[in-house]
Amino acid sequence: GHMSGASGGEAEEEVGCLRFEASTFLPSLKALLALPQGASLRCGDLPLKDEDDRKALCENLLEHGLLELAGTSSGAAGARGVDSAELKL
Repeated sequence: GHMSGASGGEAEEEVGCLRFEASTFLPSLKALLALPQGASLRCGDLPLKDEDDRKALCENLLEHGLLELAGTSSGAAGARGVDSAELKL
């Protein structure tokens, strides 16, 4: 009976997969993907009505290295909040 292992259920919960509602976040992702090479976009300018959603999206993409902060040191964005951060791919 030891083959099932107690860790089976726990392991699934640890998967760091964030599911975003596509209809909510797709316009913002498209806006970011449409940026010309080297251009940047302010997180606060993304087409997302909800500020918390917008910040969560920006922070998540930054955290996973999908976006970079443009023209600021990473410390500067934290002080002003991610909403005013300039983002680039």
